[in-house]
Amino acid sequence: MGRILASVHTTHICIARHGETDWNKSGILQGWLDVPINQKGRRQAIELAQSLLTAGLTAAALLAPQN
Repeated sequence: MGRILASVHTTHICIARHGETDWNKSGILQGWLDVPINQKGRRQAIELAQSLLTAGLTAAALLAPQN
């Protein structure tokens, strides 16, 4: 009987929340307004991107909710 060779691919799903905003820092809860991330939030986004690159992960799709 012949051998069947199969290629195995692993799919990774990474879920990340937005970086810090001034409203988050102040304890203001929101979900409907588009409050920009602050300086710390920008650093968090850069650190996330660097971590994904270091792990060797590439993105087939990036999704963000739109109002």
